[in-house]
Amino acid sequence: MNVINLISRNIRTLLILLSTCFFSSYLFASASHLLPNDIKVPNDLDSINTTFESNDGWFIGGYKIIDESNAAVVVFLPNDESAIKYWSLDTGYVSQFFKVNDSFYVLSSAGEALKIEKDRLVATSYKVKPKSTLIVEEPYLIACHPRGWAKLSSVNTGSCYRLDGVWDIDLSWTHIGTPPKLCDGNLKVLITTNKSWSVVSIDLETGETLQSRKVAKPKSDVSLCEL
Repeated sequence: MNVINLISRNIRTLLILLSTCFFSSYLFASASHLLPNDIKVPNDLDSINTTFESNDGWFIGGYKIIDESNAAVVVFLPNDESAIKYWSLDTGYVSQFFKVNDSFYVLSSAGEALKIEKDRLVATSYKVKPKSTLIVEEPYLIACHPRGWAKLSSVNTGSCYRLDGVWDIDLSWTHIGTPPKLCDGNLKVLITTNKSWSVVSIDLETGETLQSRKVAKPKSDVSLCEL
């Protein structure tokens, strides 16, 4: 009986702690966020993933409670007094924004590049893989995604590619702290193979490997362009 009472008390204590943590997290997530120049983000956003500044205002990727569920949304916060705009994502969440020819786009974690229009998000012909990061915007849109960490991951090989489909190459990029980077007009990627480290330089137009050389395991604060 004493054991049961002790267990019951422990469970009640745990529930109180969990409730307190949840309530605190909710308050933190719902608190007002500030962008540069003390621009206040709408406090109906539950959390924020990324932001992007334009001449007319800010694009924000985050989450908002819609119909009692936490929905991924794109938000445009104008510089003037006009209304804030919201667009919901059907799949994934906003991982990045980018701009092409005065139009703005959303890169989603699900592997979509969507054009932002006045009242909707429009599908594009860009070829995007899930969990990709846009590395280069000019003169070509180039993205990379890392290899999956788990042994049974469906993403067994990382890759870099042009979003227009001109080239796509497999690269075992796994070191998240050192993502691919534009260096001297070429794409540089740190790759790992059987615990060895190499730096590969790739031509932006053709995807051709210009150079590949082995390096010692880099320190976390070393710039990829220096390797």
